[in-house]
Amino acid sequence: MTLRVGIVLGLALMVIGLISGGGILSLGLLALIASPLAGVAVTTICLCKERDLFWTGVALVLIIVVTAGVVVSLLR
Repeated sequence: MTLRVGIVLGLALMVIGLISGGGILSLGLLALIASPLAGVAVTTICLCKERDLFWTGVALVLIIVVTAGVVVSLLR
């Protein structure tokens, strides 16, 4: 559900940005990038509540790797 909403929102913002020529296009790209990460965050919370430590750890590593990638790309 999170991914579907993120895709629809991101694509809608991109179309509006293409039509208007404003900075909304960047918001659409940000929404498309952030929606899978939000899905992983929600999944991590659910796995933690179920006390599934292995998959919670895998999800946390994924969040850390993606966050590190974003930080590195912003610092360049």
